[in-house]
Order: sequence, then structure tokens, then C-alpha cells
Amino acid sequence: MSEKIVIIGGDAAGMSAASVVARDEESTAQVTVLEMGDVTSYAACGLPYFVGGDIEDSTTLLVRDQEFFTERGIDLRLNHEVVEINRNSKQVTVLDVRAGEKFDLEYDKLLIATGATAAKPPIPGIDAPNVFSVRHYNDALDLSGYLNMNTPKRVTVLGASYLGLEMVEAMRAQGLEVTVVEVAEQVFPMIDNRLALLLADELEKNDIGLKLGEAVTELVRGADGNIATVHTQSSNWPCDLVILGLGSRPTVDLARAAGVAIGPSGAIEVSDSLQTNDESIWAAGDCVATNHRITGGPVWIPLGPAANKQGRIAGARMIGKDVRFKGVVGTSLVKVFDLHAGSTGLTEAAALAAGFDPISCQITGSDIAHYYPGSKPTTIRLVVDRQTEKLLGGQVVGYTGVAGRVNVLATALHAGMTIRELAELDLGYAPPFAPVWDPILIAANKAVGSL
Repeated sequence: MSEKIVIIGGDAAGMSAASVVARDEESTAQVTVLEMGDVTSYAACGLPYFVGGDIEDSTTLLVRDQEFFTERGIDLRLNHEVVEINRNSKQVTVLDVRAGEKFDLEYDKLLIATGATAAKPPIPGIDAPNVFSVRHYNDALDLSGYLNMNTPKRVTVLGASYLGLEMVEAMRAQGLEVTVVEVAEQVFPMIDNRLALLLADELEKNDIGLKLGEAVTELVRGADGNIATVHTQSSNWPCDLVILGLGSRPTVDLARAAGVAIGPSGAIEVSDSLQTNDESIWAAGDCVATNHRITGGPVWIPLGPAANKQGRIAGARMIGKDVRFKGVVGTSLVKVFDLHAGSTGLTEAAALAAGFDPISCQITGSDIAHYYPGSKPTTIRLVVDRQTEKLLGGQVVGYTGVAGRVNVLATALHAGMTIRELAELDLGYAPPFAPVWDPILIAANKAVGSL
């Protein structure tokens, strides 16, 4: 009899796993995917750009539809929410959302790919009609619809991390007056403060109001029930629209209730085979903690590339393939108007907290040959372990070439390179693309001199 593989969640990790199983010529497993929403396999990272108007048609963000997966032998059931996992009977209880009926479904192997949900702290007023998150596809449709039907003039974005900064730019593109509130003393806390100042300058240059080091204490409703004023511990200002960009939380209630182990980060604990404490249950994507390749400890970093890779590996493991997910270095990118920023590995503060003896160096060079038309500054900051001389992390802020340079640093981290080895890299050069001494090499040589 064919094995029954049930997957909870039909986005990046879940559908990647299902596709691996369905494509395998040796596997006879029956794959059922249960997705509580009405879409699957959508490009969540593109949602801010749809809201901002860069992407005109939201359906272009739908990578695959239900028919695509059905044709490949995957039983994908949309609007089906798993409400309980019974590990003893190896069954899940499913609510057919549209029919309003429940039924049980047996599994031999189960994958939990429930993702993450938008962080929503208990701030008074946070449930008002004009407060929006942009975590899921329908969230973006709801916000876009609100903007089309109403005429807000002033928006407050809570949080200056990835999504918060992306939504700041999206709202500015829609012509709104934008204020961003961040409890940390800097924007984009994934990078060191000296580079974050460059991003803050770019925001202010684009007329964005910055409230750093402040926490929202209340969202005050007007007579119509919508938020009309934002209060922090030190100030208040009028507002017509609020967007939550406070990050996300792993969706683990279902797993926790079933006795699946949850780690200190609040995400599901898994091995490098993505297996949980139950030998019949795997987990992948934004709901799991994974190994950090630099610290060697568990970390929760909910990003799309890792979710897709984890899904593929979990699917392969469930059909007996010997593959493993070795971890992440936390590589990330963000666009702030004309300025781009990226980070990989550890910041200096994170390195200290992890027990390293770090040194940091920072340089500003030219992104291309300085004499070539259009050259602009690129700033690079490297973090190095004084004892082993290994690269621990790197950050890049500039106008062009940021992603490529961050990816070079991420590759160096994966390879376990020392700073001296990084300084010896044979990087590409041509005046329109890079200077003869790439900023990475300049920074690496400066770090070597500091050892």
C-alpha cells in the first residue's frame, strides 16, 4: 500500500516538499496538502511592491495554481484548515472552511509547514478597521482595496525592519505622508548602527518622519472607530492609516498542542533532516528554528530561500533520501528608496553575544570605477574573529551591486574563509561593473591590518 504523506501548509516549504515527492520516480507515496487559505505558492516578498504600485496585477504573484499541482498528482485542498494533530492515531482533524464540516485524515508521515503570522502586540486600538498587516496575499488585497476606496493622507508604519521599510516606500509611492516608529534606536536592526544611519538619512531625504527609540502605547480611535491618533510614551500625532511591520511569529499552536517540541525561539525544534521529536513528523519553513552556521546554535530566521530549501529536503527525507539542511547565515537584503542594504552572518553585537572576540572594520569605496559615469559610494562593514581570523559577518550599503557583494560575503561564510583568504579573492573587474580594487577587498585588507 502506498504511504500517505500529509502536508499542513501550501506555500513555499509545503509545496516544495510536495513537488519533490511527486516528481520522484521511485516514490509511490500519496501526497495531500491542506492549505487553510484560498491561494497557494505565491510570492509573499512581492506584496509590498504590489501595494506600492510597482506591480500592477496581483495575480502575477501567484506562482502556481491548484490545477498545476493536481496535474502532477498532488491532492491540494484549499480552504482546508487542520485544527488538530493526533499523534497516537496518526490522524489530523481538518475543517473544510467552505462547507463548515470536519473530518479526519490519516497519515503515515506528516509535514508541518504552517509558516509564520504577523506580529500583533496587545496595543490598544490595534484591531481597528484601518490597521493592516501585509503578511499574506489577501492582506495585500485588503490594503490595496482600502487605499482605492478611501483617501488616507497620513500613514504610520510600526516597525523599521524588512517589511516596515518596504511598506514605508510603498506608502510614499502612493503619495501618503509617512511616519515610521521603531522601538530600537536605529532602523533595520539587522545591521550595525553606523550603517543604519545611512538608511535613516535616505528616509529623511524622502520626507519620512522617523520616531526611533519609541514604543507605541496606544492607537486612539476617532468617532468612526478608525485610528485617528498614534501615541508613544513621548509624543502623539494624527494618523489615517496604520501598517504593522513588526516582524512575524512562528505559527506553532497546532504543533505545540500535539506535543511537538518547541525551542527557545518559539519555533519548532528540528534536526538537520527537518525531523521533529516525533519520528513520523517533519517541519519546515518559517515555523522552524534551524542551525546558524556561524554560531552552531539554533536560530529562527524566517526568510523565503531557507523555507524553499527546507521544504525540498523535508520532502526528500520523507521518501528516504539521505539529504540534510546544514543551516543558514541569515543573508538578507532591503531596498530603501534609492539605497540598498544587505547583511549576512553576525553583526559585531551578535558576535560578542555569541562568545566571539570580534573586530570590525568599515570602509567606503566606489561601486564601479570612480572615473566611470554614474559611480556612487558603497560602504562595507566586516566582522572578524580575532582568534581564528575567520569572517563572522558582513554588511553592505550602496546604490548598485549590493546584492552581489553580500552574496560574495555569504559564500565566504559558507566556506569558512578567513579574512586573509577573503582578501585574496580574484573578483571581477571592468570599469562599468566594479573598480580594480573592489570594496570587499579594500575592507578585507583593512581588517587584516587590524589583527
